[in-house]
Amino acid sequence: MYNWAIKEGYVDKNPVKVGEIIKTDRNEPGRVLSDTELEKLWTLEEFILKPRLLVFLKTCYHTGARPSAVMAIQVKHIDFELGSIHIRAMKQGKPYRVKVSKELLTMLQDWIEKFELIHDNYIFFPMQLYKRATTDKERKAIKNTHTRYQGYAELLRAIFDKHFNQDIGTYDHAYRTTVYTMRRTSATNVYKKHGIVHAKKFLNHTEIDTTMKYLNIDDDMKEIDYGL
Repeated sequence: MYNWAIKEGYVDKNPVKVGEIIKTDRNEPGRVLSDTELEKLWTLEEFILKPRLLVFLKTCYHTGARPSAVMAIQVKHIDFELGSIHIRAMKQGKPYRVKVSKELLTMLQDWIEKFELIHDNYIFFPMQLYKRATTDKERKAIKNTHTRYQGYAELLRAIFDKHFNQDIGTYDHAYRTTVYTMRRTSATNVYKKHGIVHAKKFLNHTEIDTTMKYLNIDDDMKEIDYGL
């Protein structure tokens, strides 16, 4: 069950694996990228050959949504007039809409036009199956199915390991860059600009305590002498 949940993007790891429990402090915040690191990420050469990975990561970052929720985005979920995207319900939450940047909207519009996507088509459909299809009927059918998160995760893990995770252990989740780093980074940036309440809303959390675990708030606090 946990292996399925990992593949679908509901959880990052199997919580009953003894090795991971021992080697990971579950209370540690995950990694948050700096503005410089984000700029480096967006301009990596790997995305020239695999532009769908860049579109996916940009969508993860600008929506703050979980990867599996991003995979479920269809053309009909994007409101270009209002500049928002409908995000499906995850875990115990409710579906919601999130305002996104013009940059992301333009990128998604170009992607939709490039592959002639329509109402019920998924933004992230199985690209390899699409390329191997021999008829228009097959290609149209493939667009109505979202791709598996596992494939994206494996491709992106190789990119992250090469550029951001050098010499960082596999179980050192507090310092490793992953797809979930996009969610943590964007939420932390929302917090710094607009405060914890807006960060909670951005992440679609029901409790602020949950939001606090996502953010690297300690980096925003100055060390002072309390005089005790």
